[in-house]
Amino acid sequence: PEPNGSGNISVLKKHFWALETAMRLLQDDYLGGQGSRGYGKVKFDGVEVKQKNVTANGAYETVTLTGDAATFANNLKQL
Repeated sequence: PEPNGSGNISVLKKHFWALETAMRLLQDDYLGGQGSRGYGKVKFDGVEVKQKNVTANGAYETVTLTGDAATFANNLKQL
């Protein structure tokens, strides 16, 4: 289910959720799944997603998720 923006789900987590969902959908659809010309040929591997933020004291912080779509989903659960 899609994160709905309730107070306990961060904007970052919603963005990572959207990216992970999009990667899985592409892998499982006609091109990446069982299409006549792309049987399983779309796979995300070595993905690295970074978000840079400025903290309250003005310092930069970076949140990074890496890996394939499955690893990305597991990392998302840990946020």
